[in-house]
Amino acid sequence: LEIEPEVVMGWDIKSCFWLLMMNPFSPWVFINGSIRHGVRKNNLQHRFRTLIARLSPYVIANTKAGLEVNLMKPGKTRKVIYNAIDSLPKDEVNIKVNRSKLIAEAFREQDSSFKGPVLLSVANLFVIKDYPTVIRALAEVDFDFRYLIVGEGSERNKIESLIRELELGDKIALLGRRSDINRLISIADIFINSSKGEGCSNAILEALTHGKFVLASRVG
Repeated sequence: LEIEPEVVMGWDIKSCFWLLMMNPFSPWVFINGSIRHGVRKNNLQHRFRTLIARLSPYVIANTKAGLEVNLMKPGKTRKVIYNAIDSLPKDEVNIKVNRSKLIAEAFREQDSSFKGPVLLSVANLFVIKDYPTVIRALAEVDFDFRYLIVGEGSERNKIESLIRELELGDKIALLGRRSDINRLISIADIFINSSKGEGCSNAILEALTHGKFVLASRVG
């Protein structure tokens, strides 16, 4: 069966380059979908992506920030289509049980009855995720809390040192990589995303599916 598409969409820089080269000789419409975050570094790969996108007849991004950092604005041929979310049903009984178990596991057994706010971040321990800013801010608050950090990365030692320096070891726990993300999000009261740069954060989308309040840095 011969397929004759009316629209062809590229999702990465390489495919978009070749689709752009073929576009003048092809009957189908080419759409560039390679912009999927709001970060543009000053390196060859990211500058090349910007060039290909600007030369493409149509571009779709999942955030306005993604277009802006690639030197484009929303218009007739440059569109923003935000990622959709679908709310998950709540299971209050299991959430209560999981909360007690997870807090006791991350901290101390006596913390299983902790009634204060549980904060959560899901992001690898990299510089761009900017955990130090959150941790320093939490050192200034005047209420008790438990902060769970899910992820792994090169900044772990620095983050652990900062937690010790600010004497927050009984309130902040680094959980490393986990496979039970939905379970962890379900017990959180506030989801924190402190990145220095984001486009359309998958972690934030996951938190929103659980109906969580999201506290995020005001960045692209």
